[in-house]
Amino acid sequence: MAPSFTFVNVSNAPGLGPKEAKQMRGHITKTNFAKRRQRLGQQKKKSNTAQSSSPSSALITLDEQQLRHELKPVAPSLLIRPTYSPVEYLLCEYRALIFPAGLGSPGSNREADWIALLHSEPALVEASMAIAIRHSPRLQKTQGIREASVRKGRAIKMINERLDTPLGLTDGVLSAVFTLTFAELLESDIEARDVHIQGLAQMIKVRRSLGNTDIPSWFGDFILYYSNLPLINALRNEDDPKQMDVAAIRSDINDLRQLIDNYHVSTTLKKDKASIIRYEVHRLQLKVDTLLGSQEHYIRSLHDSLQLFLSLLWPVEGRRSLDIKAENLKYAMLQPHIRLCSSMQLLVWQLFVGAAAAEPASEVRSWYVIRLREVVSSMRIGGQDIAMETLAGVFAPDARLLEKFKAVWNEVTFGQQ
Repeated sequence: MAPSFTFVNVSNAPGLGPKEAKQMRGHITKTNFAKRRQRLGQQKKKSNTAQSSSPSSALITLDEQQLRHELKPVAPSLLIRPTYSPVEYLLCEYRALIFPAGLGSPGSNREADWIALLHSEPALVEASMAIAIRHSPRLQKTQGIREASVRKGRAIKMINERLDTPLGLTDGVLSAVFTLTFAELLESDIEARDVHIQGLAQMIKVRRSLGNTDIPSWFGDFILYYSNLPLINALRNEDDPKQMDVAAIRSDINDLRQLIDNYHVSTTLKKDKASIIRYEVHRLQLKVDTLLGSQEHYIRSLHDSLQLFLSLLWPVEGRRSLDIKAENLKYAMLQPHIRLCSSMQLLVWQLFVGAAAAEPASEVRSWYVIRLREVVSSMRIGGQDIAMETLAGVFAPDARLLEKFKAVWNEVTFGQQ
């Protein structure tokens, strides 16, 4: 753009005397320099504003083209430098929500799958950003709530638009709805969460009725955690209707927990009650082997943690056996696989189980405690009571195991408060 200078065209200019001509030239020069100073000042102000804006504020104003900013999943710098891409921002700042056990290393296939999923569906990015912004320590509480609400609104609008298209029920849309469910779970909005759960179950049924019966492996990763009855019914395999029926296992564990609590407060028929409990533990161990016999890594880690949990509920094994099981669970959880944010409650429960089983002051126990500190920080769990409620919402411990979980919590939060 050409500079904006001031010129003058004066009739009878040659008739001006030397003094008048000098005054005219001086006036024009002063005007041009004043405009130049004003223009340079505006440019400097714009430059300073752009440099001083934070990544979080820049993210909030990104348009759809920037949302689709291309990423190279194999780039090692993905997780070590702040960027202005929402996908990179999520992976850099909120990696614990996506890979909560330190999984999905830079360049791994699982990380590439997750990034591709984010890029495939802007609604998933918006839903994930709603959680990230709402729980960002960099934003004031009121600002975070306001911006998160805007993000959730965008995600819901995008999802509704997708539902009007023949191919609307994509993997990305389903994961976006589940992420919205998790957002409401974090906000303790039970009514909104249930609306999303019912909607997700209906989407799965419609998708299957249209011939798309495949459920991606990563989808099972976070469905298994919740074990919500509408989702279980929607996902149920007609050829094997009891497969992945975690709700049935949870119900049996609740019954077993009550038997154990009654045993410890009872003063009569202790031997008979102990025999019944041993039988129920053995029956449940077989049931876990049957329903969760898949070697897919995520299901395997759930299987191992449930078996270890049963051993903690009714200890009949020696110290060495528990240490081996805790080590095996650690190995299963270290295998690369996607953990969407909605599986966080199950992850916390698994880590507590492993920590409670591992020998105090051992390397294995330290691993569980360190992972728990990372996850608890990301989830912003406010205290012991909330942590214990989270555990009870997955698979509830009996009174004695609950005390062990509290001891783990004290170790996790030591020096953190």
